[in-house]
Amino acid sequence: EQHKLLSQYQSLVVKQLVVQGHGPEKKSNLGEGAEDGSVVSDDMEGLQKELHSLTRDVKDIILSQRKTSVTE
Repeated sequence: EQHKLLSQYQSLVVKQLVVQGHGPEKKSNLGEGAEDGSVVSDDMEGLQKELHSLTRDVKDIILSQRKTSVTE
C-alpha cells in the first residue's frame, strides 16, 4: 500500500517536471500557442491537485518511518 502511494507520488512529480520543462517551448515549436498553452496549464493544474491530495499521506508515511527508526 505504501509502496503504491509513493510510486504514484513519484510518477506525478516526474510528470509535473516534464510539463514544466516543455511549457513555453512546446507552444513556440508548434505554432498554435493559445490552445497548447491551455492544455499544458490544465495538465499542470490537475497534476498539482493530485500532488496536493497525496502530500499529506506521503508525509505521514515518512514521519512514521522516522519515528520507528528513532525508537529502535
